[in-house]
Amino acid sequence: MKKIILMSLLGLMVGSTACEDNKDEFLSDYATTMYFRNSGEQQVTCYITGEDTKYNLSVVKAGNDEKALSDAEVSVMDAAQLAVYNSENATDYIMLPSNCYEFNTETELKFDANDAYKLVGLNLKPSNVKALGEGNYVLPLVLTSSKQVNEEKNVVFVKPIAVTPKLSMTINESDSHTISKNGTVISVPLQLQIDNQWDFQAKVVVDESETTLDLASFTLANDGIVDFVAGGNGTLDINISALNQVSGKIALKIESIIGKEFDFDSNVYSIDCVTEAYPLTASMLSSNAVEPSEGSLANLLDNNVNTYFHSAWSVAVSGAHYVQVNLPENVKKFGFSYTNRSSNGNAALAWFNVYGGTDNENLEVVKFYSWDGDGLPSGAAGKFVSGILEVDKPVNVLRFELYNTNWTGGAFFVWSEFKLYVLE
Repeated sequence: MKKIILMSLLGLMVGSTACEDNKDEFLSDYATTMYFRNSGEQQVTCYITGEDTKYNLSVVKAGNDEKALSDAEVSVMDAAQLAVYNSENATDYIMLPSNCYEFNTETELKFDANDAYKLVGLNLKPSNVKALGEGNYVLPLVLTSSKQVNEEKNVVFVKPIAVTPKLSMTINESDSHTISKNGTVISVPLQLQIDNQWDFQAKVVVDESETTLDLASFTLANDGIVDFVAGGNGTLDINISALNQVSGKIALKIESIIGKEFDFDSNVYSIDCVTEAYPLTASMLSSNAVEPSEGSLANLLDNNVNTYFHSAWSVAVSGAHYVQVNLPENVKKFGFSYTNRSSNGNAALAWFNVYGGTDNENLEVVKFYSWDGDGLPSGAAGKFVSGILEVDKPVNVLRFELYNTNWTGGAFFVWSEFKLYVLE
């Protein structure tokens, strides 16, 4: 264990604690003990904001006589004392230069009967600390008193760590935003690493190389300039019009800070967007292969990935299994998405056809999908989102039919969710 007191400095650090002939006076002194509430090494994060970082040291009066008068003084070790401490405690502390701090209160303290503690305040200079570079810099402080001093709690090494505050976007990239046909505003919070006490601005830009949403379909409010007012953080509004695609993402990054020399997160953050789904009802769905023992068609529309539709496995069905959508109106441009069963990827589609037509007897293939050509998911809760499908003539019947076999070789399939997207 490191020594807290230097033997050669006991007289300085302990103060006047030697026995005197007057026993009553000695016992009175011994009944009052002074110490630092937080002793030893104290790391202090100093944010570079153009302002000092304030740090308080608490000096405590304790002992049998709570109403005793006392005194204390907080002083800085000199270089020789620090060298002795390093030698006896195997530390490598370096004296913090005087331009990195100043006391903002008195360091000589007087305690009256009602004082249990007093504070000694420091102003730390973050920019000057930063300029020091590497090194184990500390401000070594010693507590002395005419009363008893706790020899294990009478030294503090204030170790300032200079940090430039960082600004970042708070985006949950697992969320997907639904874009209505009337357009949608998405608000993206930006937050400073510490409580904001300043007025400044941040510039956010679109990373076009990673953005897959049509650039013409959205704009950044105020050209991406986000205002910050003291006491609060900022918000970037993204104005998105109705999409001409099923889904896509907007990739954003902070480009600069205006008015302060803060740091910022340079990572690219993505916002996933999907067009508003068509309001399907269970009455619009049908299948030639409903499994009688489990999994109804209505489960496809309940927004619950833990329920599912299962095509027939316990009874024989003539022909390939399908789910069909009968719409009350004609469409020419559409897309769709489906999600596999949540518990496993068994019976996930590996190949399937999408048909379109005006009735059951007049259906034509719109597109053939394959696991290798279109990246169909095979795992539990795997989700597939199509691109835009467009037909020459309007259709109101859409059929999704298993081709050949599923991923595991069966003639049936399972979906937990299904959505249709109609684009004008």
